[in-house]
Amino acid sequence: MMSQVEVPDIRWSTLIAPPTDPADKAFDPDSFSLAVTQGLDPNGSSTQGAHAPLDLTRTESDALIEYLKTR
Repeated sequence: MMSQVEVPDIRWSTLIAPPTDPADKAFDPDSFSLAVTQGLDPNGSSTQGAHAPLDLTRTESDALIEYLKTR
């Protein structure tokens, strides 16, 4: 049996938009890098289960941000 996963919108414009919950924080380049490399969201909570941390350099993370800005 296959399960379905709802994939969040990861366009850069969405990631940096003010969150609907005032207790949450939007992404910036630093928090995005932590999210993809260490599995931490901008609030410092674990994103475990969303994806496995990636072994990216900061330059690669910044390049990924530039790509997401084009979507």
